[in-house]
Amino acid sequence: MSENKTKQKMRIKDSNVWKTYSYFLPSAWKKYKVYFALRFIKLFAQSTVPFMDIIMLPYLVDELVGERRIDKLIFYVLIMGGGTVILNFINTLCDNFIDRYSDKISIYYQEQASLKIMGLDFQITEDTKALDQIEKAKNGMTGYSGGLNGIVGALFTVIQNVITLIGVSAIILIKAPLLLVLILTVLFFTGMLNRKNNEIEQQAYMDMAVDNRIFGYLGWQVVDFRYGKDIRLYNAKDMLLGNYRKYSKSVSDKWYDMATRQLFPTLLMDLCDVVRDFGSYIYIGTLAILGKISLGITTQLFSASAQLYVRMRNLVGNIQDII
Repeated sequence: MSENKTKQKMRIKDSNVWKTYSYFLPSAWKKYKVYFALRFIKLFAQSTVPFMDIIMLPYLVDELVGERRIDKLIFYVLIMGGGTVILNFINTLCDNFIDRYSDKISIYYQEQASLKIMGLDFQITEDTKALDQIEKAKNGMTGYSGGLNGIVGALFTVIQNVITLIGVSAIILIKAPLLLVLILTVLFFTGMLNRKNNEIEQQAYMDMAVDNRIFGYLGWQVVDFRYGKDIRLYNAKDMLLGNYRKYSKSVSDKWYDMATRQLFPTLLMDLCDVVRDFGSYIYIGTLAILGKISLGITTQLFSASAQLYVRMRNLVGNIQDII
């Protein structure tokens, strides 16, 4: 029974992911094509940066411990340093323009949501279930998801991580295949822990929807000066302040509960990082001591293994975040 519920839950999540992207991507593409062009340029820059060091570093190190030809050293340094600077500049420039378009897109979808709300039947606007659903929609579009920019950014980050993974996996598989096994094993446990944290966070936001709606109403709408006369006339100050404190504490308690429940999985994820680092250093160091790889390849494997683990962990995290 439990397994059937889990499968049904995953099917619902997968369906929601498809519905979300199938609605937002075409509508955003139709209105803001430049935004997606900037995303693709940023994707190219971010995917290329890691390989500047990974590919060029062994040549630089081997030249330093070998013939030390000045022209070669200068060439390698210029390629590594200059290429990284240029790509990071492109990445930063794209970020600036993406942020500008992100604000425009956010306003556009807020307007669309407002039009939907204004089109509701009057009696629905007094229905608490409908109001809670509207609050969930607001949370999803402007809160934890980061809006369209958040879900599109996560999608492009997945693509970027896949591109980097293919490159670094090929390097490691050729030169140190057991390292790949170690990283994949550690990543499996990290992914399970990260999934647990995401489930805790998702449930917490769902539970906070009702309290957030009332808390926001008491803290931002009722306190408007135009209601001051009515509050004094009906002597409602104590009631409003009491409810505000009540829901403020309720929201704070839910944040605290979420952080407390996420603490242990987060600590275990940090422990996985330690195991991965220690195992990688021991294995690569052993290959170097036995003379099976050069000093340049040793530094390359250290860099590639770090990139592989980070990218795979990010990839798993991004996919889980999207869901």
